[in-house]
Amino acid sequence: MGLTRVSAFKFFYAGKSDVGVVREENQDAFAIVAPESAGSLGERGLLLVVADGMGGLACGATASQLAVAAMTEIYFSTGGTPREALLAAAKEANRRIYQESQKLPGNQTMGSTLTALVLSAGHGLIAQVGDSRAYGLSESSALSQLTRDHTLVQELVERGEIEPDSLPYTLHRNVLTRGLGLEEDVEIDISEISGFKFGDQFLLCSDGLYDVVTEEEVESRLRVQSDSLEVLLDYFIELARSRGAPDNVTVVLVRVEEDDRA
Repeated sequence: MGLTRVSAFKFFYAGKSDVGVVREENQDAFAIVAPESAGSLGERGLLLVVADGMGGLACGATASQLAVAAMTEIYFSTGGTPREALLAAAKEANRRIYQESQKLPGNQTMGSTLTALVLSAGHGLIAQVGDSRAYGLSESSALSQLTRDHTLVQELVERGEIEPDSLPYTLHRNVLTRGLGLEEDVEIDISEISGFKFGDQFLLCSDGLYDVVTEEEVESRLRVQSDSLEVLLDYFIELARSRGAPDNVTVVLVRVEEDDRA
């Protein structure tokens, strides 16, 4: 488990990835980066990334690793505001995966999802492409999904053609409408989190978790404050595995606490 301090906040964080029960290769990747420099940390904050290489496509593991490497490299080395740097990093991740895919024989495709969260002093940013997710939980409100899935079924829900409750039972529910590396350019969703406070928690995950573990189950367990982050990670992954874990499972957790030195 890692710990970093920004202003009056302490961020405790940890992540874990598992191949699951069915897949032979883990095509997920994640990273958590807290700059050692206090100045960089104050300016850029803590970066957390989850990427899921697209199953069925060539070199999914390579794609997710390229996405994570580009995000961690470019976000901290690019000038401008954190929002501009996050967008530039996501665009570079797309460029690198797309360029790599051009080397594949037979017009093969490679791609990845991307969910990246930046946390600084009371403010956060999310970059999103695909159907990995970020969730937020506070002491006074329920677990909420902070990202929008870029999937065919999500578009059908928004058009009123299917009911939201039918999503878990919908065939091809993970068909993506947007992903890194599929085209030379991609639209990146950038959203803001404002006013998070002590006691808040954030969870990033691949679809290998939420496809088999409900949001109610996630929230119930996150509220067990006596659990360490490592215990929570093991619990979620083992729960997914107990239900067959047909896909890779990746979970990254952050817990916000008050810095008693402030």
